[in-house]
Amino acid sequence: MLRFVRVNGFSLLASSKKLVEPTEIYNPIFPNYNPNHFISRKNSLRSLCNFITPKNCDQNCEVMNQEEEFIIPKHVALALDGSRTWHKKHGLDLDYKPFYQGFMRFIEYCLKWKVSSATFYVYGLRNFKKRSKEEVDLFLDQLETVLEEELEYFTRKGVRVLAVGEKYMLPKSLQATIKKVEEATKDNAKLDLVLPICYTSQSDIVQATRKICHKVKEGSITLEDVNEDLIQQHLAVLGSRPIPDLFIRTGGQLRVGMLLGWQIANVHLHITNTCAPDFGKDVFLDALRSYQKRDTTFGR
Repeated sequence: MLRFVRVNGFSLLASSKKLVEPTEIYNPIFPNYNPNHFISRKNSLRSLCNFITPKNCDQNCEVMNQEEEFIIPKHVALALDGSRTWHKKHGLDLDYKPFYQGFMRFIEYCLKWKVSSATFYVYGLRNFKKRSKEEVDLFLDQLETVLEEELEYFTRKGVRVLAVGEKYMLPKSLQATIKKVEEATKDNAKLDLVLPICYTSQSDIVQATRKICHKVKEGSITLEDVNEDLIQQHLAVLGSRPIPDLFIRTGGQLRVGMLLGWQIANVHLHITNTCAPDFGKDVFLDALRSYQKRDTTFGR
């Protein structure tokens, strides 16, 4: 509200102390419009377009034809936990087919929401020591079946598959199947899919350190060349890929596990009580919603 005031004999227009209440009317350009605030430069049309569409979308800023729009993480990691709990709860014998169905749904969601890199934690190195031989054999047999049956899908959808970890511990037939799938999909570019198997983040860091030490010893690099970027390039899960932005873990256990070690500092964690066989679109979308609210200051 404006009113006239007298200052040193002059009449001036001044604003009253009363502020205008923010409106709740939906505005498609500035949804949270508040008349008490100036419109900042960051609220340009381009910035708004970046907000309502994936950050890694085409430069024409085309809006995805999806139920919801998200800022899409470049690299999503998933650890599907809770298979044993789920089967025990339902009085069923342990079977990893539901686990691998969740694995295929994860790939489908990453393709649908245009995630460029994905890591799916297949099997930890310690599980080979903790689980019975019958259980390990069942898991690996079904993994081999899935890779064989879904190779055509990977090829058709443009999924590049790379398995990392202590693969020499796997049965020879599974090693051959993995090699065949990797070779057949090596030129695919829509989704870079990493499958850690017989893997721990500690062993990954150890092997990266050994490779770097060998290069220093042979003289191809010097000690001064060793830095964070060089170490990251030698990690099997990373290499030239971006560090995971979002890590989803099912099963409800409040721990990261053995997938991320080097990469954990800046990753956004989404832990859900949903067990592996029940992993679906709702869980994935909840993780994306959670990612929108992430704090990117990293303690600054």
